[in-house]
Amino acid sequence: MPFILNDDIDLALEIDADGIHIGQEDESTMSARERIGDKILGVSAHNVEEAHAAVKAGADYLGVGPMYETSTKTDIREVQGPEVIELIREAGVILPIVGIGGISQGKVEAVIKAGPDGEDVISAISNAVSQ
Repeated sequence: MPFILNDDIDLALEIDADGIHIGQEDESTMSARERIGDKILGVSAHNVEEAHAAVKAGADYLGVGPMYETSTKTDIREVQGPEVIELIREAGVILPIVGIGGISQGKVEAVIKAGPDGEDVISAISNAVSQ
């Protein structure tokens, strides 16, 4: 299982992480790719245009969303819903896609039906009640 660090390229390089995930407000995808070499590069995309730009700049996978409202990010853009995954696929993007943002047990099925390669379930884990 690869270890992908979120947002901090310097730290990812320092600890020799397997890769980095960056958002649209972080360092440019092209610059990140140059800095990390052949390590895994994930990029957040909120629409078809951002997805195509990430592909062109060298992303290895896309984190697409937010699917739903989430408490783990205070700076989220407009909630997209699972339909944005379908739009990105229909636009010809073939990179792996991970659905992100507010995916809980009751909402994961709709995300899966949209066709991502995986789902990020931070909210479901962090809000779970231990038994």
